[in-house]
This record gives sequence, C-alpha cells and structure tokens, in this order.
Amino acid sequence: MSMGWNRRRLGRPRRMPPAAFLAVLAAVLAAAPARAGDWQSRLSLKIGGGLSLVGWGDVETLKNSFGQGVRDAASALGIAASGTCENPRWGWQGEVELHVALNSRFELGLAVGRSSRSGETVLTADWPPFLTSRHVWSQASTITPVILSASRRFPLGARSEAYIKAGVGLASAVWKYKMRDEETIDFCSWEQIEGTARDSGFLAQAGWGFEIRVAKRLTAFVEGRGQILSLAGWKTEHVHSTDASSEEISGKLWLAEVGPSGGSPARTLLIASESRPMGGFYDEVRPVRLNLSGVVFLAGLRLELGKRPPVPNPR
Repeated sequence: MSMGWNRRRLGRPRRMPPAAFLAVLAAVLAAAPARAGDWQSRLSLKIGGGLSLVGWGDVETLKNSFGQGVRDAASALGIAASGTCENPRWGWQGEVELHVALNSRFELGLAVGRSSRSGETVLTADWPPFLTSRHVWSQASTITPVILSASRRFPLGARSEAYIKAGVGLASAVWKYKMRDEETIDFCSWEQIEGTARDSGFLAQAGWGFEIRVAKRLTAFVEGRGQILSLAGWKTEHVHSTDASSEEISGKLWLAEVGPSGGSPARTLLIASESRPMGGFYDEVRPVRLNLSGVVFLAGLRLELGKRPPVPNPR
C-alpha cells in the first residue's frame, strides 16, 4: 500500500526571521510609557491558560484520503479495515502578556503564547493467517504567536471590570506528521514518512474579557477571543524510510490530487518540492494550507506591578 511520496533530494529550506516585526512591537511599547507618564506604576503582567479550538485545513483532506486508500486496498483483497480516525480540533493554550496602561481606560499589551494539539489515526486490515497490516497517520501542531493588542476597559463595580481587545501579531507554527504502513503478519515489511514542517505568518485577534479583584494588586480574569491565521508556505524536513533503505527529503509542501480511476474516488498526496510538481499524473497541485483560525478561551491572574492610574470622578 504505497503512500505515493515524492522522493527527490532537495535543498534545505530557508526561514524568514521575525526580527523586523518584533522590533516594531518593541518600539511601540517603548514609546507608550513616555506618553503615559510615571510608567513604573502602569505595568501589569497577565498569566493565563486554557483551550483553543482551531481548524486543520488540508490535514483533514490528507487524513481522509489516507484512510480511504487503506480501505480501498483492503477491499481489493476482500478484507475489511477497522480502526479509529482522529483529528482533534481542541488543544491547550498558554499565554504571558505585559500590559502598559495609557490611562484608566486604555491599555497596550504585548503577549507571547503557545498552543499545541495532536491526533492519531490507526487502521488495521487482517486476513489471517496470510496478511496483517497496520497503517498510522499521526499529526501534531504547535503555534507560538507574538501579539500587540489594544484594550478598552469598562468598570462594572468597585472590584470588577469588563474589557474588549483587538490585536495583530506574528505567529510561527510547527506541524509534525507521520505516515507508516506495516505489512505481513509479523510486520517485517514497512514504509514510513516522518517529518517536521514550519511556517509563519500574520494573525489577527479580537475578543472580550472580565476581571475581578481578589487582592490589592491581584485580579482574576477570564477571556475569550477569535483569531484569523492561515498558513500556506510550509517548508519541511522529513525522512522517507523502509525496512531496506532511508532517505532524507526537504522542500516546500504541496498537495497533489490524483483523479478517480477504476471506480475509486480522487486521492490526495503530500509532495515535497521547491517548485510546483509538474506532469500529467496530477490533476491539481497547490501549496498545503493549514487554516488555524478559531477561538481561544483563557483564565488566569493579572499582577499589577505598580499603582494603576486613578479613575477620574465623573462630574
């Protein structure tokens, strides 16, 4: 049950450093205290954790095609495939955010976060005592965003406030994947692709939050926000190995579609190549796209590093 992977040896991918973007963020926050005045008393630190719910994009397409290929191959031999297909969209999210209060209502924040999730599909096909096969598709993603945001606060009482916030930033992402086919009754014949792909891009977020004071300089918060992030420039380094050989492969990730034949549905293949693969074998070729847009829910604590600006008395 071949996985149809491109085996060309390619050059190592180049990554674009985010230094220029981070320099802009640092300059903005450096200028904020000068406008706010008495900046030492206007800093606070938020630490939170929770859940993120984001999509997978083409990971779903590849996983479904992988499973369908296994089932088609088993059906051709007159046997049935069984197992589970998982692609969880929920993951863990953590974040640290430094805030600068411009006044009693408006704040700027610089946040560094990290979210991760993983899933695995395992399918088996058995025809004792002649054939036993096991097929694994697993994936994991990690997103590390750096976000500059602005927020507007609304007092609800002596100890509680609500706020809205919006921000933009740069996110770097890592996608780890593995395909493995094991065949024959003692699993002595196998083929595997295991790799790590990286990409980065801009994201936008917007949401709301609620805070309640629990100590003199300590407040608890809950926050929910949506995010937009879609990446389609994945560079990968992976190893294509079998029970008899091993080869390192690098390049950009492409999704190729092979049209239906013999009553079977269209198949999608994952190909590594610096340039778009050509040839009449593929009906369509495009860059792999992971749509990591979704929602984030956080809860945590805010520590005020100095006295907050006083709230003006209404007249």
